[in-house]
Amino acid sequence: MSGTVETYYQSDRLSHGFSNVLSWVELNARLNSNLKGTFSITDLRFKRVLDEFNVQYETGGNMIRAGRMRISFGFSNWSELFYTGYNHTPIVRSANLVDKTRLNRDDAGIEITTGGPNLQIQAAVVDSRPSDFQVAPKRIRYGSVRVQSSFGPVIAAIDALPSLDGNGSIYGLDLRWTSPHIVAKAEYMKGVGDGPTAQGYYGDVAYRLPGLPRTQLVSRTEWLDRSNGGEFRLHTFGAKQIVTQNLTVNVNYGWGTGKAPAFVENSPSLGWSLRALFQVHF
Repeated sequence: MSGTVETYYQSDRLSHGFSNVLSWVELNARLNSNLKGTFSITDLRFKRVLDEFNVQYETGGNMIRAGRMRISFGFSNWSELFYTGYNHTPIVRSANLVDKTRLNRDDAGIEITTGGPNLQIQAAVVDSRPSDFQVAPKRIRYGSVRVQSSFGPVIAAIDALPSLDGNGSIYGLDLRWTSPHIVAKAEYMKGVGDGPTAQGYYGDVAYRLPGLPRTQLVSRTEWLDRSNGGEFRLHTFGAKQIVTQNLTVNVNYGWGTGKAPAFVENSPSLGWSLRALFQVHF
């Protein structure tokens, strides 16, 4: 049994002082060499929701997951979203891209992973709109396919999330390049279907200072184009400092051009923000 407890405190233009904005608990139970269970729950300012609750069976380079999960679609896992040095998640992942479906969400269903280090394929069928504590799917709404390959220091993938009930699809591309001091990554996602759709991208660069392995400078540029809302660009600079094993601090400054979506106006992505992450592993 292993686990993580995290609490996020933040000060930004929308808050009064330094307040708790998010807490997260994850438990992993290794039942045998092939079988693992994962349970996590998120406590937000105004409500508590189940994050993941699934079982995973692994053998060789193959894995099957069943239950509630964040499916593999772009950079979707918790560490990619919350350990990056930024105080907001990418806006293209937070926007409704088609049929009120966004990428930052929980799904209920089943996912299969197969392949090796040079080519990996992941496919899933899911209910993309589970209730706050729903584990099993009630209606299979989407299929998902991700194909990932590596080319030296570059990892590239294409993603597809076709609707199974004719309400539109999401397609994407993601790239990551890693060097001893620099990590660069980018995602482009596009919604296709009737009604309002959106597309967008972001690019991140994180630079770890030589001789200061606990310090990173970060920079992100983002673009979102909504069929019913126009274009918006957001730029963020900041720094991430690992203070101790249990404390990490981010400072960000962001500014935008164009018409900001409502979810951006009500987020800490504009102006100055300071975040402290308290983390305990056991």
